[in-house]
Amino acid sequence: VLSVILASVLWNYYMDIRSESASEEWRALNNAMTQAGLTNDVSSLKDMAGDFEGQAAGNWALLAAGDNEFNRGVDKLADDRVGGLKLIKQGLESIQKVVDAPAASKTTMVQRRSLFLAAQAQEALGEFEIAKGHYEAILEAAPDSPFADAAERGIARCSNPELAAVYKEF
Repeated sequence: VLSVILASVLWNYYMDIRSESASEEWRALNNAMTQAGLTNDVSSLKDMAGDFEGQAAGNWALLAAGDNEFNRGVDKLADDRVGGLKLIKQGLESIQKVVDAPAASKTTMVQRRSLFLAAQAQEALGEFEIAKGHYEAILEAAPDSPFADAAERGIARCSNPELAAVYKEF
């Protein structure tokens, strides 16, 4: 009886520690996202992702950082092309880490969102074949996903030689 009680106490202690450890990464993500939102600086997200590399919350942090940099880069293109392209490339670097991360460390939505953002970033950089490949991967994996219609439109844009010609002029 004493052995069973001791085993039960140890099991409960182990489960409490395990639960505390799992929630730590999500608290860190929440703190990093709050800081990034207040400062418009994604370094807190990238630092947090480094601290929790290979874990679900770390991938969310990288995706949020990449999304932020990509969107700021697109916004900046009209006024500062060089600065805008630099931000898009920085965003793509973070997003690509999520795309390349093991499937076990990502939810289905994170995987699809990272592919979609990578496609958009590649398209914005004029790398249409790579973008098209990402869009096709989305459709292949989940033709009924929320990203499917946008992926089909992305494939059409990336397959349009007139767009490639305009992009070269731009």
